[in-house]
Amino acid sequence: RIWLAEVDARLLLAAGDPEGTIEHLWLPYQRLREEGGSAGEKDLVPLMIQFGNAYIRTGDFAQADRYFLLATEKLGETDALNAVALIGRAQIRQAEAGGDQAALEFYRQAVQDYPATASYLRALIGQADTRAKLGYHPDALEDFAEAINIVRRRHGGTGPMLTLVESIILSQFDLNFDRSEYGLALDYLNCLQPFYPDSKSVPSSLLGRFADTHEHFALKRREDARAMMQGGQGGKAISEPALRLANIEAAEHFALAADYYHRHAASVSGLDEQLHGQSLWKSATNYDAAERWSDAIGVYQEYVQTRPQDPLYHKAVQNLGLAYMAEGQCQDAADQFLNLIYDPVMRNSQETYNSLVPLARCYEQLGRVDDAIRVLLGVITDHESITPNSRVYQQALIELGMIYYRNNDFELAIPRLEVGAERYGETGHGPELRFLLADAYRQSADQLEAKLSESLPERKQLEYREAQATRLANAQRLYGESIDALEKRNADRLSPTEFLYLRNAYFYRGDCAFDLGRYTESIGLYNQAARRWDREPASLIALVQIVNAFCELGQFQEAKVANDQARFQFKNIPDSAFEDKTLPMDRKQWEDWLYWADELNIFDKQANADARQRLKQGQ
Repeated sequence: RIWLAEVDARLLLAAGDPEGTIEHLWLPYQRLREEGGSAGEKDLVPLMIQFGNAYIRTGDFAQADRYFLLATEKLGETDALNAVALIGRAQIRQAEAGGDQAALEFYRQAVQDYPATASYLRALIGQADTRAKLGYHPDALEDFAEAINIVRRRHGGTGPMLTLVESIILSQFDLNFDRSEYGLALDYLNCLQPFYPDSKSVPSSLLGRFADTHEHFALKRREDARAMMQGGQGGKAISEPALRLANIEAAEHFALAADYYHRHAASVSGLDEQLHGQSLWKSATNYDAAERWSDAIGVYQEYVQTRPQDPLYHKAVQNLGLAYMAEGQCQDAADQFLNLIYDPVMRNSQETYNSLVPLARCYEQLGRVDDAIRVLLGVITDHESITPNSRVYQQALIELGMIYYRNNDFELAIPRLEVGAERYGETGHGPELRFLLADAYRQSADQLEAKLSESLPERKQLEYREAQATRLANAQRLYGESIDALEKRNADRLSPTEFLYLRNAYFYRGDCAFDLGRYTESIGLYNQAARRWDREPASLIALVQIVNAFCELGQFQEAKVANDQARFQFKNIPDSAFEDKTLPMDRKQWEDWLYWADELNIFDKQANADARQRLKQGQ
């Protein structure tokens, strides 16, 4: 009769009727208790346990705890039902505010004292849950791993215990995800992997969780890296290893997010087309963020081929072109950009506008410079929809100036770069624009020097010399402005191009003063360059030019001291350093130094001879 009453109670509880359970148990319990007397109360413990479980479900925790405590008083220490009562009392403490630590003690006792009972698994899961809530994550993860092994071994990885442990683990995942603790969230998700040893069996919902979490983790690490870089401004120290680790982890998790999004897209294909498109898109963009260009190309191609009606279709075509471009496949990239440009539906779309400058860059890389210039001129002169205030116009104007600059057409580069520096000089491109404009002025002055060697009318020569002086003065000023702007940034955070511009601007600024015949001023500028770059082979260039400037001034004694310093520096520079094509020194500067070095040698010999003559006369 006791057994039948307990079975009925279990069935009613399983059906979700705790009030009915209590009502159903009450009369049999009282009658059986009267019939058995005090000696038979131990036999009624199973019913006491069911009363406790039912009262927990109704929220009457005091009554539930009373029945569990009454049950443990009737049992011996080794009785397996003690574990059930301890689990019940732990569940009551879990339901109370701040009761997780007390609950953990009950679960721990059940785990330690009753490992061979049927309740061990439930106690272990409860222990893992409370440890996780209390922040004891390594221990909790270890408990969950053991619980999952038991579920797989005893239950074949199915059934209510799987549902229970999975729901608790996912609750911990949600809790840590909401707290932006993405590493911990992933740790809890990874606990579920043993349930799905075959990668194809992983549910789409779990794939989606993995994808979202890896993406959020990557975004957080990328923000951490940016914060470190911003913290490095103003002379504050940056931990290079920490910055490098943040960037590496961001890239790794972007790639993992992309992998999971791609798997998720495949898992819902044909079932939920909207979700399929979203995950396919996120897979491609996360490969972009990880700079896994070949993978990004593959997924963008899949998107373009399978989702031509999607709102993001044309954006996918543009991104496919950019990924080809990043991979160095410029012809394929140009083809994608042209697909957009010649699509009548997309004629006035932002995707088409954004493809014009990349198309020009592709043409230049393919050696089609005239086509690149034609595209860019179309943006800044003939386009009816692109205004000077737009980002595309800004990019096209700067790119056009740079193409002219790279092809040594400085007369056409200068007006473009002048407008760019005037309009966009306060943006992040400002220092780069000032340097390029300064360099265009300087090199155009050299081109004017070549023209002056020709047979020209005196008026034309005067015009060229005035233009040459103006351009050199403008170049010197702009080099200085570029230096001031770049020096305000943290030197360790400069891009390779910014570093090169900063270094060369110091030396070219001195060259401008030198070429203007301002030799004393140039000596001061070269000294600044030599001190700023004293650990660079380029410092030799400043020392060489100081020698040349002193000699031009006729100050041969000072030139000799500077020359000795330059010779000492020259001996300490390895031959490989002179293979650097970016060194700001041309052949003429080397030849001038060699010439003046010979002259100084003659000067030194004459000075020694004069000294000996004076000494002889004095004797």
